[in-house]
Amino acid sequence: VKRTPLLVLGADRDSGISRAEVAATAKAYEAELETFPGAHALMLEPGWAKVAERIDTFVRSKVGAATG
Repeated sequence: VKRTPLLVLGADRDSGISRAEVAATAKAYEAELETFPGAHALMLEPGWAKVAERIDTFVRSKVGAATG
């Protein structure tokens, strides 16, 4: 059985979703987990480019692995 690679991202200052919930989601899906310190709304704050870069790196690593 092939599984779709997943990446779960979390913001350690998010008041709506706790770090424990983010970690539980990653564990439930057997996904990679990355949290960003000092963040609340990952794509809406300064530092958003680091988040986008992490997503890009993840996708590129999986696409290369799938076609290689």
